Amino acid sequence: MTSERNIDLLAVGETMGLFVADRSERLQPGVPLHFSFGGAESNAAIAAARLGLAVAWVSRLGDDAVGRAIRRSLRAESIEVVAEVDPTRRTGIMLKERISPLRQRVTYYREGSPASVLRHSLINDALLGKTRMLLVSGVTCALSPDMPREIEQLFDRARNAGTRVALDLNYRSALWSREAAERAYRKLAPLVDVLFAGVDEASIIANDAHDLNSALTGLSVLDCPVVVVTDGANGALARAGSAEVYTDALAVPVVDTVGAGDAFVGAFLSDWLRNLTLEECMRTASAAGAHACMFAGDWEGAPTREDIDALSQGLVIER
Repeated sequence: MTSERNIDLLAVGETMGLFVADRSERLQPGVPLHFSFGGAESNAAIAAARLGLAVAWVSRLGDDAVGRAIRRSLRAESIEVVAEVDPTRRTGIMLKERISPLRQRVTYYREGSPASVLRHSLINDALLGKTRMLLVSGVTCALSPDMPREIEQLFDRARNAGTRVALDLNYRSALWSREAAERAYRKLAPLVDVLFAGVDEASIIANDAHDLNSALTGLSVLDCPVVVVTDGANGALARAGSAEVYTDALAVPVVDTVGAGDAFVGAFLSDWLRNLTLEECMRTASAAGAHACMFAGDWEGAPTREDIDALSQGLVIER
């Protein structure tokens, strides 16, 4: 194991091709679609990379056009891609429809995807030894019945390698039940250094979690060193040791909230790994989440440091 940890953040999880309807109407012949990609971990990885971290992403992709496009696009964001090619499985895709200006629907085509058979052994000891922090989300934990055990083994190996671990609960009801998620979360949490959860996700662990304070209190039973709870427009609350910090949600014109949570996670970790204060981490994370909301797409609105500085100044006209 090398002592040089030159990868700040190693994100592990599935990324899929994304087809988005350009008009607000139900899908039908003639409705134009545009292609992108998205995945909780890769979204957060892009946010962290744009804020200056050295980032790597690990997954499995199909030997197909979608997989190749994902690989190229992540590399274009200065992310090191460690993705095994599976010649027998097709990269997963998702379809986003704008049924009305107030209603979106996302349909997933991911069953049997290359990432669904992701194994912890894909991340070798040398890679873990070069990594400062490992990031996984609950989406990846839910990809198959045996995935929680694979992630648990990965977390064990990371801790043995001296690598810190971050987990974003990121619950998806379409992938698994609340009961299955709770079992996995309770096993994984003792291995985690930084835990992220929305208030609704916190209620999977703590039945009485209904706002930021009750959610943070409920998650304290997991005994994670750092816990961060988010609640959309109601802001976010974090606890690290005896320090507790609340941050308001920034008021911005909202175009698309998808990916805002991932931008928040990537931005928080970008400052946490710089050993900044909890208040500074939360301020950057809140700004990144707000910035992401102003753009359509899963990751396109992840900000740079310059973007975050500009956001604090309000409307800026550059001539």
